[in-house]
Amino acid sequence: MRYALICVLLIGAIAGGVFSVARAQSSAQQMALAELDDRMFRQMRQVSGWLDQYCMWNHRWPEVGDETNEATQQLNQLVPNNPYANGLLTLGQGLDADSQYTDPNASPVDMPAPDDQAANLNRVQLGIDNSMTEEDVREDMKNPPDSWTADPGTISGIGNQQTLYVIWGAGRNGKPLKDPLTGRTQLIIGRYAMLNNGE
Repeated sequence: MRYALICVLLIGAIAGGVFSVARAQSSAQQMALAELDDRMFRQMRQVSGWLDQYCMWNHRWPEVGDETNEATQQLNQLVPNNPYANGLLTLGQGLDADSQYTDPNASPVDMPAPDDQAANLNRVQLGIDNSMTEEDVREDMKNPPDSWTADPGTISGIGNQQTLYVIWGAGRNGKPLKDPLTGRTQLIIGRYAMLNNGE
């Protein structure tokens, strides 16, 4: 009887230890995933800062065509390392990005055509939605559009060609990154002033 009781207690202790180890591993995994999401959000802020400077200097969102292509190449160079891609650093961050949009004292110049391998990444995508309003963006924070899906680590910028842009990032599930505390979509909202046609 005593032997049976000792066996039951020993099995219980081992099982409790296994569950504790599993809980610790789960907690460590959650912390690692949260770090990846945090890294992704920091990269979204870098993209937003670059676009904010671009809009300040040019008084508009990049136009479709060459401007958008050159801007996305620059932004891909600014944030070349996808936090969800095996956690490996592949390129020096921002070394080849045009610094004029990070230096407020610089004057606007034509963007050079980047030729580094980071320029050919497809991590950053820019688009236009002329109908986007502040109210739409507030709603998108609660319930993002179903069309907002992309490869994990993709950073998307959408401008309305008037005064507003929004940055969202695809998390590890390909859907917009969520704030872990509120559950709301993590968006970065930018505003800029356009010049009148009479400039």
